[in-house]
Amino acid sequence: MNLFLRLIGGFAAALAGLVLVMMLAVWFISDRSLDQALREQLEPHGLTLQAKNLRTALPFALAADRLTIGDGNGAWLTVEQFRLRLQLLPLLTGRVRLSVSGRSGSGSLHGSFSIYPLKKRSGTIRIAGLELGSIPLLTSKLGGQLRGTARLDLDFTTQQTGILAGTAKLQITALGLKGASVAGMSLPDLTVQEARGLVTTSGPRITVDSLAMQGDGIYLRLTGTTSIAPNAPLNLSLQLMPTAEFLERQKSIFLLMMLYQTAPGSYTLPISGTIASPQLAGR
Repeated sequence: MNLFLRLIGGFAAALAGLVLVMMLAVWFISDRSLDQALREQLEPHGLTLQAKNLRTALPFALAADRLTIGDGNGAWLTVEQFRLRLQLLPLLTGRVRLSVSGRSGSGSLHGSFSIYPLKKRSGTIRIAGLELGSIPLLTSKLGGQLRGTARLDLDFTTQQTGILAGTAKLQITALGLKGASVAGMSLPDLTVQEARGLVTTSGPRITVDSLAMQGDGIYLRLTGTTSIAPNAPLNLSLQLMPTAEFLERQKSIFLLMMLYQTAPGSYTLPISGTIASPQLAGR
């Protein structure tokens, strides 16, 4: 029994020492060094980071008033009141787990994920109430007027191959497009009460299995693959199937799409290029 108590006491002392060392390490890292380290992690992927009041905080947290991720052409997404915190209890079982929170416009971000052991990485990310019009990446590429509120539920885990893979369920309510375009091709003005989609990830690869949108007089479906990097190739397909009445109302738009008509009342836009510079194949 005495040996057991000594072992427990030794383990507790070692754990306390480890926590103390980590606390001191976090406390003495300069804000400028943190900013530079994060930038260096993003630069190889062609991404940029702008941070306002990026800092360390106790206990074991990284915080910022505002984080903006983008590329050389502009911002992609801004997160305010960002906080990344180390969870202490999982350390008792030899796991390193972090929690994250923040806001983007009227939307909220919450989640937690394990980063050690490497073979057991997993986590969840929940985004709710995110206004599409507050996402610079979408507004800059689509142009026109964009409205709608998105919810994203992402769950990810490490596969037997060691690759981190996940599944995201996407829901968009009150979606509206007016005067929008893709790679210079005008899109019809439309309203969609609800859109639902499934997105899967495997390493850096992102697959849009299906994003279906039933609008007032038109059905749309987006599928394809890409990854999160400005120069990542796009391989997307946007299918549009308007009713005869909808097509008649916006005849001029669909006349420009004649090259992409695959059947009477069905059009498919093959979107290639990159995230930074989308293109339409065949133009």
